[in-house]
Amino acid sequence: MSSEILEPTRRPKDSPFFQQKLPAWQPMFTAKKSAITFLVLGVIFLPLGAILIVTSNSVVEYIIDYTDCKDSTQNLTCSETVRPGSSCICTETVMVTSDIPGPVFMYYGLENFYQNHRRYGRSKSDSQLLGMRLPPDSLSSCDPYASFTNASSTYAILPCGAIANSIFNDTFTVRYMSSSGSASVDVPVTSQGIAWKSDVDRKFGTLTPDALINTVKPPNWPFPIEIRSPGAFKTDEELMVWMRVAALPNFRKLHRRFVHENQFRNGLPAGTYTININYTFPVTMFNGRKSLVIGNVSWLGGKNITLGLTCVITGTLHLLLGVAFLLVYLYAKKSLSTRLLVLFLFAGDRTPVRGNSEFAKTKGFISVPLDSMNLLC
Repeated sequence: MSSEILEPTRRPKDSPFFQQKLPAWQPMFTAKKSAITFLVLGVIFLPLGAILIVTSNSVVEYIIDYTDCKDSTQNLTCSETVRPGSSCICTETVMVTSDIPGPVFMYYGLENFYQNHRRYGRSKSDSQLLGMRLPPDSLSSCDPYASFTNASSTYAILPCGAIANSIFNDTFTVRYMSSSGSASVDVPVTSQGIAWKSDVDRKFGTLTPDALINTVKPPNWPFPIEIRSPGAFKTDEELMVWMRVAALPNFRKLHRRFVHENQFRNGLPAGTYTININYTFPVTMFNGRKSLVIGNVSWLGGKNITLGLTCVITGTLHLLLGVAFLLVYLYAKKSLSTRLLVLFLFAGDRTPVRGNSEFAKTKGFISVPLDSMNLLC
Protein backbone atom coordinates (compact mmCIF):
# COMPACT_ATOMS: atom_id res chain seq x y z
CA MET A 1 0.00 0.00 0.00
CA SER A 2 1.64 3.21 -1.17
CA SER A 3 1.50 6.23 1.06
CA GLU A 4 0.26 9.49 -0.39
CA ILE A 5 1.37 12.93 0.68
CA LEU A 6 -1.69 14.89 1.68
CA GLU A 7 -1.68 18.63 1.29
CA PRO A 8 -2.77 20.58 4.36
CA THR A 9 -6.46 21.37 4.03
CA ARG A 10 -6.71 24.19 6.60
CA ARG A 11 -3.79 26.23 5.39
CA PRO A 12 -4.87 29.74 4.32
CA LYS A 13 -4.19 30.98 0.84
CA ASP A 14 -0.80 32.49 0.17
CA SER A 15 -2.06 36.01 -0.46
CA PRO A 16 -1.45 39.34 1.30
CA PHE A 17 -5.01 39.35 2.62
CA PHE A 18 -5.00 35.88 4.16
CA GLN A 19 -1.39 36.17 5.34
CA GLN A 20 -2.14 39.56 6.92
CA LYS A 21 0.49 41.38 4.89
CA LEU A 22 -1.68 44.13 3.44
CA PRO A 23 -0.07 47.55 3.35
CA ALA A 24 -1.32 49.80 6.15
CA TRP A 25 -1.05 53.42 7.10
CA GLN A 26 -1.44 54.93 10.53
CA PRO A 27 -1.44 58.68 11.10
CA MET A 28 1.00 60.16 13.60
CA PHE A 29 -0.84 62.75 15.66
CA THR A 30 1.84 65.20 16.64
CA ALA A 31 1.08 68.47 18.39
CA LYS A 32 1.60 70.42 15.17
CA LYS A 33 -0.73 68.26 13.07
CA SER A 34 -3.38 68.18 15.79
CA ALA A 35 -3.29 71.97 16.13
CA ILE A 36 -3.74 72.45 12.38
CA THR A 37 -6.60 69.92 12.24
CA PHE A 38 -8.52 71.45 15.15
CA LEU A 39 -8.04 75.01 13.89
CA VAL A 40 -9.27 74.12 10.40
CA LEU A 41 -12.35 72.34 11.80
CA GLY A 42 -13.06 75.28 14.09
CA VAL A 43 -12.87 77.72 11.17
CA ILE A 44 -15.34 75.52 9.26
CA PHE A 45 -17.87 74.92 12.05
CA LEU A 46 -18.10 78.46 13.44
CA PRO A 47 -19.23 80.20 10.21
CA LEU A 48 -21.48 77.25 9.38
CA GLY A 49 -23.19 77.55 12.77
CA ALA A 50 -23.61 81.29 12.32
CA ILE A 51 -25.24 80.75 8.91
CA LEU A 52 -27.64 78.16 10.34
CA ILE A 53 -28.63 80.42 13.25
CA VAL A 54 -29.24 83.40 10.95
CA THR A 55 -31.31 81.19 8.63
CA SER A 56 -33.37 79.86 11.54
CA ASN A 57 -33.99 83.36 12.89
CA SER A 58 -35.31 84.43 9.49
CA VAL A 59 -38.32 82.14 9.99
CA VAL A 60 -41.40 83.98 11.26
CA GLU A 61 -43.48 82.13 13.84
CA TYR A 62 -46.41 82.95 16.09
CA ILE A 63 -47.04 80.44 18.88
CA ILE A 64 -50.41 80.48 20.65
CA ASP A 65 -50.72 78.30 23.76
CA TYR A 66 -54.47 77.80 24.04
CA THR A 67 -54.54 75.09 26.73
CA ASP A 68 -56.39 77.39 29.12
CA CYS A 69 -58.37 79.50 26.68
CA LYS A 70 -61.68 80.85 27.99
CA ASP A 71 -64.93 79.10 27.18
CA SER A 72 -67.05 81.50 25.14
CA THR A 73 -70.27 80.39 26.90
CA GLN A 74 -69.19 80.45 30.55
CA ASN A 75 -66.55 81.90 32.82
CA LEU A 76 -64.39 78.80 32.80
CA THR A 77 -61.42 77.59 30.80
CA CYS A 78 -61.91 74.89 28.21
CA SER A 79 -59.35 72.71 30.00
CA GLU A 80 -61.72 72.65 33.00
CA THR A 81 -64.84 71.75 31.05
CA VAL A 82 -63.72 69.45 28.23
CA ARG A 83 -63.84 65.70 28.71
CA PRO A 84 -63.60 62.93 26.11
CA GLY A 85 -66.62 63.20 23.85
CA SER A 86 -67.38 66.84 24.68
CA SER A 87 -66.25 70.12 23.12
CA CYS A 88 -65.71 73.76 23.95
CA ILE A 89 -65.63 76.88 21.79
CA CYS A 90 -63.00 79.53 22.50
CA THR A 91 -61.25 82.33 20.64
CA GLU A 92 -57.65 83.52 20.46
CA THR A 93 -56.36 86.70 18.81
CA VAL A 94 -52.96 87.19 17.17
CA MET A 95 -51.51 90.55 16.17
CA VAL A 96 -49.21 90.08 13.18
CA THR A 97 -46.97 93.14 13.10
CA SER A 98 -45.36 92.52 9.70
CA ASP A 99 -46.15 90.46 6.62
CA ILE A 100 -45.32 86.75 6.79
CA PRO A 101 -43.87 85.67 3.43
CA GLY A 102 -45.36 82.51 1.98
CA PRO A 103 -45.67 79.64 2.02
CA VAL A 104 -47.25 79.75 5.49
CA PHE A 105 -48.28 76.70 7.49
CA MET A 106 -50.36 75.90 10.56
CA TYR A 107 -49.09 73.38 13.11
CA TYR A 108 -50.42 72.03 16.37
CA GLY A 109 -48.05 71.27 19.22
CA LEU A 110 -48.45 68.88 22.13
CA GLU A 111 -46.38 68.57 25.30
CA ASN A 112 -45.98 65.52 27.53
CA PHE A 113 -47.75 63.23 25.04
CA TYR A 114 -45.73 60.03 24.61
CA GLN A 115 -46.51 58.77 21.13
CA ASN A 116 -43.25 56.81 21.24
CA HIS A 117 -44.56 54.33 23.83
CA ARG A 118 -43.99 50.87 22.39
CA ARG A 119 -47.50 49.52 22.93
CA TYR A 120 -49.04 52.74 21.64
CA GLY A 121 -46.84 52.86 18.54
CA ARG A 122 -47.70 49.26 17.59
CA SER A 123 -51.44 49.65 18.16
CA LYS A 124 -52.56 49.76 14.52
CA SER A 125 -53.20 47.51 11.52
CA ASP A 126 -51.19 48.34 8.42
CA SER A 127 -53.33 46.01 6.29
CA GLN A 128 -56.51 47.71 7.42
CA LEU A 129 -55.04 51.13 6.62
CA LEU A 130 -54.35 49.89 3.10
CA GLY A 131 -58.11 49.42 2.68
CA MET A 132 -58.46 45.69 3.24
CA ARG A 133 -61.44 44.19 5.01
CA LEU A 134 -60.28 42.27 8.08
CA PRO A 135 -62.32 40.26 10.60
CA PRO A 136 -62.17 41.35 14.26
CA ASP A 137 -60.15 38.29 15.33
CA SER A 138 -57.28 39.32 13.01
CA LEU A 139 -56.84 42.72 14.66
CA SER A 140 -55.08 41.58 17.83
CA SER A 141 -52.31 44.16 17.30
CA CYS A 142 -54.92 46.88 17.88
CA ASP A 143 -56.04 45.69 21.34
CA PRO A 144 -57.82 47.07 23.31
CA TYR A 145 -59.28 49.08 20.39
CA ALA A 146 -59.67 46.17 17.96
CA SER A 147 -63.36 45.35 18.18
CA PHE A 148 -66.66 46.15 19.83
CA THR A 149 -69.02 43.46 21.07
CA ASN A 150 -72.68 43.86 21.93
CA ALA A 151 -75.27 41.29 22.89
CA SER A 152 -75.50 39.76 19.43
CA SER A 153 -72.41 40.51 17.33
CA THR A 154 -68.78 41.56 17.27
CA TYR A 155 -67.76 44.48 15.06
CA ALA A 156 -64.32 45.53 13.89
CA ILE A 157 -63.24 49.05 14.80
CA LEU A 158 -62.31 51.02 11.69
CA PRO A 159 -59.61 52.28 11.91
CA CYS A 160 -58.49 50.20 14.87
CA GLY A 161 -55.80 50.86 17.44
CA ALA A 162 -54.87 53.37 20.10
CA ILE A 163 -53.16 55.75 17.66
CA ALA A 164 -56.22 56.26 15.50
CA ASN A 165 -58.55 56.41 18.52
CA SER A 166 -56.55 59.25 20.09
CA ILE A 167 -56.24 61.40 16.95
CA PHE A 168 -55.89 65.12 17.53
CA ASN A 169 -59.34 66.50 16.73
CA ASP A 170 -59.30 70.21 17.57
CA THR A 171 -60.41 72.36 14.63
CA PHE A 172 -59.56 75.96 13.80
CA THR A 173 -60.96 78.71 11.61
CA VAL A 174 -58.88 81.82 10.99
CA ARG A 175 -60.31 85.25 10.18
CA TYR A 176 -58.25 88.25 9.10
CA MET A 177 -58.84 91.94 9.69
CA SER A 178 -56.41 94.44 8.21
CA SER A 179 -54.93 97.30 10.22
CA SER A 180 -57.23 99.71 8.36
CA GLY A 181 -60.23 98.14 10.11
CA SER A 182 -61.92 96.70 7.03
CA ALA A 183 -64.35 93.79 7.29
CA SER A 184 -62.82 90.52 8.41
CA VAL A 185 -62.49 87.65 5.95
CA ASP A 186 -61.84 83.93 6.32
CA VAL A 187 -58.28 82.85 5.58
CA PRO A 188 -58.41 79.82 3.23
CA VAL A 189 -56.63 76.67 4.39
CA THR A 190 -56.34 73.10 3.12
CA SER A 191 -55.40 69.73 4.57
CA GLN A 192 -54.11 68.44 1.22
CA GLY A 193 -50.36 68.20 0.84
CA ILE A 194 -49.57 67.97 4.57
CA ALA A 195 -48.62 64.26 4.68
CA TRP A 196 -45.45 62.57 3.50
CA LYS A 197 -45.61 61.49 -0.14
CA SER A 198 -44.49 57.98 0.80
CA ASP A 199 -47.43 57.67 3.20
CA VAL A 200 -49.91 58.81 0.57
CA ASP A 201 -48.48 56.54 -2.13
CA ARG A 202 -47.73 53.35 -0.22
CA LYS A 203 -48.95 53.19 3.39
CA PHE A 204 -52.58 54.22 3.05
CA GLY A 205 -55.12 52.96 0.54
CA THR A 206 -58.77 53.32 -0.42
CA LEU A 207 -61.35 51.22 1.40
CA THR A 208 -62.84 48.42 -0.69
CA PRO A 209 -66.65 48.42 -1.13
CA ASP A 210 -67.12 45.69 1.48
CA ALA A 211 -64.57 47.06 3.97
CA LEU A 212 -67.24 48.99 5.90
CA ILE A 213 -69.43 45.94 6.56
CA ASN A 214 -69.73 45.06 10.26
CA THR A 215 -67.51 47.92 11.41
CA VAL A 216 -67.88 50.69 13.98
CA LYS A 217 -66.04 53.95 14.56
CA PRO A 218 -63.29 54.31 17.20
CA PRO A 219 -64.71 55.21 20.64
CA ASN A 220 -63.31 58.77 20.67
CA TRP A 221 -64.39 59.66 17.13
CA PRO A 222 -67.56 61.71 16.69
CA PHE A 223 -68.20 60.31 13.19
CA PRO A 224 -67.29 57.12 11.31
CA ILE A 225 -64.50 57.20 8.75
CA GLU A 226 -66.79 57.35 5.70
CA ILE A 227 -68.29 60.62 6.98
CA ARG A 228 -65.03 62.04 8.27
CA SER A 229 -63.19 61.53 5.00
CA PRO A 230 -64.92 60.15 1.87
CA GLY A 231 -62.35 58.18 -0.07
CA ALA A 232 -60.49 57.18 3.09
CA PHE A 233 -57.88 56.41 3.91
CA LYS A 234 -56.17 57.78 0.81
CA THR A 235 -57.62 61.26 1.22
CA ASP A 236 -57.32 61.60 5.00
CA GLU A 237 -53.90 63.24 5.22
CA GLU A 238 -54.66 64.57 8.69
CA LEU A 239 -54.89 60.96 9.89
CA MET A 240 -51.66 60.10 8.06
CA VAL A 241 -49.80 62.89 9.86
CA TRP A 242 -51.09 61.71 13.24
CA MET A 243 -50.29 58.05 12.54
CA ARG A 244 -46.62 58.90 11.97
CA VAL A 245 -45.71 58.82 15.65
CA ALA A 246 -43.36 61.40 17.15
CA ALA A 247 -40.07 60.37 18.73
CA LEU A 248 -40.25 62.81 21.67
CA PRO A 249 -43.03 63.75 24.11
CA ASN A 250 -43.02 67.40 22.98
CA PHE A 251 -43.71 67.68 19.27
CA ARG A 252 -45.38 69.58 16.46
CA LYS A 253 -47.36 68.20 13.57
CA LEU A 254 -48.41 69.92 10.37
CA HIS A 255 -52.15 70.61 10.48
CA ARG A 256 -53.01 72.88 7.54
CA ARG A 257 -51.46 74.78 4.66
CA PHE A 258 -52.66 78.30 3.98
CA VAL A 259 -53.98 78.72 0.45
CA HIS A 260 -52.20 81.69 -1.11
CA GLU A 261 -54.76 83.38 -3.31
CA ASN A 262 -56.32 86.82 -3.65
CA GLN A 263 -55.06 89.08 -0.86
CA PHE A 264 -53.09 86.19 0.66
CA ARG A 265 -51.22 85.28 -2.53
CA ASN A 266 -47.84 86.45 -1.13
CA GLY A 267 -48.34 85.11 2.40
CA LEU A 268 -50.17 86.46 5.43
CA PRO A 269 -50.35 90.28 5.53
CA ALA A 270 -49.96 92.23 8.75
CA GLY A 271 -53.10 92.72 10.78
CA THR A 272 -55.30 91.05 13.37
CA TYR A 273 -56.08 87.35 13.10
CA THR A 274 -58.92 85.84 15.10
CA ILE A 275 -58.74 82.09 15.61
CA ASN A 276 -61.96 80.30 16.53
CA ILE A 277 -61.13 77.00 18.20
CA ASN A 278 -63.34 73.97 18.58
CA TYR A 279 -61.60 72.58 21.66
CA THR A 280 -62.20 68.81 21.86
CA PHE A 281 -58.79 67.25 22.62
CA PRO A 282 -58.27 67.08 26.43
CA VAL A 283 -54.69 67.38 27.70
CA THR A 284 -54.97 68.12 31.43
CA MET A 285 -55.53 64.43 32.25
CA PHE A 286 -51.87 63.72 31.35
CA ASN A 287 -50.52 67.12 32.50
CA GLY A 288 -49.98 68.18 28.93
CA ARG A 289 -50.30 71.42 27.04
CA LYS A 290 -51.18 72.25 23.46
CA SER A 291 -50.49 75.12 21.15
CA LEU A 292 -51.15 76.43 17.67
CA VAL A 293 -48.22 77.59 15.55
CA ILE A 294 -48.51 79.80 12.47
CA GLY A 295 -45.31 80.36 10.53
CA ASN A 296 -43.31 79.95 7.36
CA VAL A 297 -40.17 77.96 6.59
CA SER A 298 -36.69 78.49 5.20
CA TRP A 299 -34.51 76.25 3.03
CA LEU A 300 -33.48 74.61 6.31
CA GLY A 301 -37.05 73.94 7.48
CA GLY A 302 -38.85 75.43 10.47
CA LYS A 303 -37.48 77.59 13.24
CA ASN A 304 -34.90 75.54 15.15
CA ILE A 305 -31.53 76.89 16.27
CA THR A 306 -30.37 73.59 17.80
CA LEU A 307 -28.25 72.60 14.80
CA GLY A 308 -26.71 76.06 14.54
CA LEU A 309 -25.85 76.18 18.25
CA THR A 310 -24.35 72.71 18.01
CA CYS A 311 -22.07 73.84 15.18
CA VAL A 312 -21.05 77.01 17.06
CA ILE A 313 -20.24 75.07 20.24
CA THR A 314 -18.36 72.42 18.26
CA GLY A 315 -16.40 75.06 16.36
CA THR A 316 -15.51 76.90 19.57
CA LEU A 317 -14.26 73.70 21.21
CA HIS A 318 -12.17 72.88 18.14
CA LEU A 319 -10.61 76.34 18.15
CA LEU A 320 -9.77 76.08 21.85
CA LEU A 321 -8.22 72.66 21.36
CA GLY A 322 -6.32 73.95 18.33
CA VAL A 323 -4.87 76.84 20.34
CA ALA A 324 -3.99 74.47 23.19
CA PHE A 325 -2.12 72.08 20.89
CA LEU A 326 -0.41 75.02 19.19
CA LEU A 327 0.89 76.24 22.56
CA VAL A 328 2.08 72.73 23.38
CA TYR A 329 3.87 72.55 20.04
CA LEU A 330 5.57 75.95 20.45
CA TYR A 331 6.58 75.21 24.05
CA ALA A 332 7.97 71.79 23.16
CA LYS A 333 9.90 73.23 20.22
CA LYS A 334 11.43 75.98 22.35
CA SER A 335 12.22 73.58 25.19
CA LEU A 336 13.95 71.09 22.89
CA SER A 337 15.99 73.82 21.18
CA THR A 338 17.16 75.08 24.58
CA ARG A 339 18.22 71.61 25.70
CA LEU A 340 20.16 71.02 22.49
CA LEU A 341 21.94 74.37 22.84
CA VAL A 342 22.95 73.63 26.45
CA LEU A 343 24.23 70.20 25.51
CA PHE A 344 26.25 71.68 22.65
CA LEU A 345 27.83 74.42 24.79
CA PHE A 346 28.84 72.11 27.61
CA ALA A 347 30.05 69.32 25.34
CA GLY A 348 33.00 71.21 23.89
CA ASP A 349 33.83 69.92 20.42
CA ARG A 350 31.30 67.16 20.74
CA THR A 351 28.38 67.58 18.44
CA PRO A 352 24.82 66.50 19.28
CA VAL A 353 23.70 63.94 16.76
CA ARG A 354 20.76 61.69 16.12
CA GLY A 355 21.67 58.05 16.09
CA ASN A 356 22.71 55.00 18.04
CA SER A 357 23.73 55.80 21.62
CA GLU A 358 26.57 53.25 21.67
CA PHE A 359 28.04 54.71 18.50
CA ALA A 360 27.79 58.19 19.97
CA LYS A 361 29.64 57.21 23.14
CA THR A 362 32.56 55.68 21.22
CA LYS A 363 32.91 58.75 19.00
CA GLY A 364 32.49 61.30 21.76
CA PHE A 365 29.10 62.45 20.52
CA ILE A 366 25.96 63.13 22.49
CA SER A 367 23.00 61.02 21.48
CA VAL A 368 19.66 62.82 21.31
CA PRO A 369 16.49 60.67 21.64
CA LEU A 370 14.54 60.41 18.43
CA ASP A 371 11.24 60.96 20.26
CA SER A 372 12.39 64.40 21.35
CA MET A 373 13.38 65.33 17.83
CA ASN A 374 10.00 64.19 16.56
CA LEU A 375 8.32 66.94 18.56
CA LEU A 376 9.58 69.37 15.95
CA CYS A 377 7.65 67.59 13.17
